[in-house]
Amino acid sequence: MKILLVDDHAVVRKGVIDILSARADPPTFDEAETSRGALHLLSENPEKYDLTILDLHLPDESGFETIRKMRELSCKLPILILSMYDAAEYAVRAFQAGANAYVTKGSVPEELHHAIEMVLDGKTFLSEQLIGQFLTGLDEDRNTASGTPGLSERETTVLRLLAKGERITTIGTQLGLSPKTVATYRARGLSKLGLANNAELVRYAYKNGILPE
Repeated sequence: MKILLVDDHAVVRKGVIDILSARADPPTFDEAETSRGALHLLSENPEKYDLTILDLHLPDESGFETIRKMRELSCKLPILILSMYDAAEYAVRAFQAGANAYVTKGSVPEELHHAIEMVLDGKTFLSEQLIGQFLTGLDEDRNTASGTPGLSERETTVLRLLAKGERITTIGTQLGLSPKTVATYRARGLSKLGLANNAELVRYAYKNGILPE
């Protein structure tokens, strides 16, 4: 696997490389410190990379604009955002620009590994911490949204704990449930809201004005 790693901080790039080099199939990397450098590498051979890991805060251009330009060069290249910004509206804007995944720099390494597997499999990924923010807004909005079925007490409890940033395993311990059961309640809750995956959750939140533009 060949990864284009774009971040203006050398220590962050080294950290990502160290984390991903521990994989059973360690990737190789091309590195760029700026949007211009990244776009130059990508324009030379758009088919060269299996994945781009991109920071939103770049010295020469907004990461959102960089995403859009990368999409013009390659419509299929998976773009994973790794950002210090942990507010949900940044994830909304990144997905709108064309990103496939959004991971915060405060995430554990396992979450980065999982995000990579998801996007390489053609799926989207959103950090659990940010899912919590979306669920908070959805839970507050669901009583006034027309046609939105109510959640059960257990589903509401699970979603609220997720909204506080708790992980599925931690929630299972608190509620005396297996992680699989917790995941089932979470899936049912999202299903009642008419959402199939994280990408739909982002679009729903934006469409219904739960998050600012």
